[in-house]
Amino acid sequence: DSAPPPLQFACVSCGESFPPNALLTFEGKSLCGHCKASYFQHLKQGTWMERHEVPGMLIKRALAKLLDLHILALLSSLFGSWMDDLGVPPLWTGLLSLVAVGALMAFFVYSTVRFGGTPGKRLFRLAVVDLDSRQLGYGLALTRLIAEFISFACLTMGYIMALIDPERMTLHDRICQTRVVPERAVAR
Repeated sequence: DSAPPPLQFACVSCGESFPPNALLTFEGKSLCGHCKASYFQHLKQGTWMERHEVPGMLIKRALAKLLDLHILALLSSLFGSWMDDLGVPPLWTGLLSLVAVGALMAFFVYSTVRFGGTPGKRLFRLAVVDLDSRQLGYGLALTRLIAEFISFACLTMGYIMALIDPERMTLHDRICQTRVVPERAVAR
């Protein structure tokens, strides 16, 4: 006769299995010792997501980024066509394109500070916040935008790391100590 396998429960945060005496139970949820502090911090800030919500959040973030990239591509295409139609010399077109990119970056920084996110994030009801769930200031929003270039430049690995990061943070989130949360979690 072999003994039955020991009873195991899953941590609501990490999903790992533990014997019941190794878990803390809070409001019907089981937590391992490693996840306890993070869980209560997220709960306090209103940023806790159940495990089944995380994939949807990542999909929303990806769709928001695609929408923002499409907005940039459309504006860039319109700008280029307009320059061609006006017969602007290539050197001036290049210089004016740099000014236009700067203006778009300023718009994305402004929308992140003023509204909590870019147009894509707003559409999907997401917000960029600091680690205390507060909206970003101009300096941090600009730094985060510049850090996004690093995430993109390393073959988008900076974005992909959100799939394995326990906090679901991208490289630019880690660099700037920011995160993307549902709008409801923003401290006002």
